[in-house]
Amino acid sequence: MKSIYVLFILLCSCVSFAQKTSQELATQFFKLSADNNVDGYKKLFPTAETLSFYIRSIDANTKLTDQFFKTAYLKGINDALKAFGNLQDVFSEKSIDLKNATVTRTETKVNDINMSEGGEVNGIAKTTTLDIHFTAGAQKYILTIPSAIEVKGQWYVSGEPYEVAAEN
Repeated sequence: MKSIYVLFILLCSCVSFAQKTSQELATQFFKLSADNNVDGYKKLFPTAETLSFYIRSIDANTKLTDQFFKTAYLKGINDALKAFGNLQDVFSEKSIDLKNATVTRTETKVNDINMSEGGEVNGIAKTTTLDIHFTAGAQKYILTIPSAIEVKGQWYVSGEPYEVAAEN
């Protein structure tokens, strides 16, 4: 059960904007970051119902209540906003001007997370690490979004800390 809670907390810090592909997700996320659009970012956060659907699609027998999802949603959105603010600080510290930046490509890597309870695996959650390659000025960078997920044909990204690194 502990791993279900860990995955749920991970997923509670997700965002969405009706993206149907990881490329659309990257483009939308990048635009929000470039605009430092906190209100837009808030609107992209999935509902408690979306998170409930995702967990229940992995483990139909879960005993988590609707109140659990509502509470986790509130914590998750706060964590996501903190991660978004930290990302803006990183861009500022590195003097990256996103207004004139260009997304050049994206890369995805699928990860499996075992959903276990009492030593029994109840299912495997699929998450995706999304690397957004972009140029700003004469420098190339990679913005990494950990643990993106797809629910009902929509892509969501976690509110985990995002990473920005210069591309070699």
